[in-house]
Amino acid sequence: MKRRKTAAGLLAASLLVGAAPVVTNAAPVRIVSTSITEQSSLGYRVNVTFSADAGVSRVMMPTWTEANGQDDIVWHQASVSGNTASFYVPVSAHKGESGAYITHIYVYDRQGQFALKGENVTVPASTSASSSLSIGDVSITELSASGYRVTAKINAPSGVSKVLMPTWTNANGQDDLVWHQASVSGDTATFYVPSSAHKGESGAYTTHIYLYDKAGKLAPLKGVNVTVPSAAVTPSSSFSIGDVSVTELSASGYRVTAKINAPSGVSKVLMPTWTNANGQDDLVWHQASVSGDTATFYVPSSAHKGESGAYTTHIYLYDNAGKLAPLKGVNVTVPSGANPGGNSGNNNGSGTGVLSMAIPYVTELSSNGFRVTIQFNAPAGYKKVSTAVWTAANGQDDLVWHNMTVSGNTATCYVPVSEHKNEHGSYIVNAYVFETDTKYVLQGMTVPVP
Repeated sequence: MKRRKTAAGLLAASLLVGAAPVVTNAAPVRIVSTSITEQSSLGYRVNVTFSADAGVSRVMMPTWTEANGQDDIVWHQASVSGNTASFYVPVSAHKGESGAYITHIYVYDRQGQFALKGENVTVPASTSASSSLSIGDVSITELSASGYRVTAKINAPSGVSKVLMPTWTNANGQDDLVWHQASVSGDTATFYVPSSAHKGESGAYTTHIYLYDKAGKLAPLKGVNVTVPSAAVTPSSSFSIGDVSVTELSASGYRVTAKINAPSGVSKVLMPTWTNANGQDDLVWHQASVSGDTATFYVPSSAHKGESGAYTTHIYLYDNAGKLAPLKGVNVTVPSGANPGGNSGNNNGSGTGVLSMAIPYVTELSSNGFRVTIQFNAPAGYKKVSTAVWTAANGQDDLVWHNMTVSGNTATCYVPVSEHKNEHGSYIVNAYVFETDTKYVLQGMTVPVP
């Protein structure tokens, strides 16, 4: 049975295990936009714009790192000015960790009703900068609706390890952030940023430049803002990446399979992959095998330090004319080798005698929807297992509670996009195992629906 958003549906917003949720009527408060600024190894600032007819009582920004579940969650209270709020998240409040951070934004009005939105942020490693290790002049060339080339002069006396150029459009925060790896020749690093890798959007783009030497040191950061003009013609819909699926998921890795269409022939299909822990320190550009209209590659966890947890795989399709198809990606949760129903991914302690849940993982991902699967441990029995799902666009206007099918300690449900206004893009999934009405365990994730 599936139910549309109700007063009880707002339970999706509560992250505190064992806390009784606030049940209210449908709220007029709404989050208009969010953005991330001042991002560095020291932390980042979260900004939110909202509307609330009843006035705002407070804005909370619970934040945690993806590593080790929510062991470092802190409920930060933002400063409010008019219809905006802001809070600087220092890494010092989260064990000084780098890598993938999650911040949820709760805007409460004076009637106790609220709106919720989430942001994923990658905090770069905190490495000391060398005075001799530096980035010189940065230039932009080949600017068109298709993208632009970033070229930077670099100085690395101990040798260059890598140069990364994370890029995103200023619209909708960092929802299209891609960590591009530049080519290095002598004292020059360059990368062509295709707009197709950023939803084909025009307008304001931001590219940061990270220079790492062979000693692991990071040069002082530089960045550039670029305005990409609107396209005179839209990219050909015939050259594209179709449905993407994930199979053979285990602690050893997973297989990514994508349908492809390239009328002028396929040059290559690349599947760069990294774990969300510690940025892109384990980035590997895998080359997929192509047979007819299908490209596939098995991603072994051994190629990524044997890590479990959140993985990201992007898919780049190049045709024989050198063109790049609009980018697609998939987020996958690789289970640990240990029993996920025991100590892995629980919110309220560890041990087999504790109500707990492993991090959810997604299969059958396509433009039609996706399947959510969880493994849990409920020694005292469970009342129900449910998944609250909504798209990141327009708050929770399409929130649906899906009851999951349970077999043993595994629960699953299929989420069709038809129940969420047929929208694509970022879906937010909160999975709950209820022991009683007031005691439950929760894990959340974001799923990119192509």
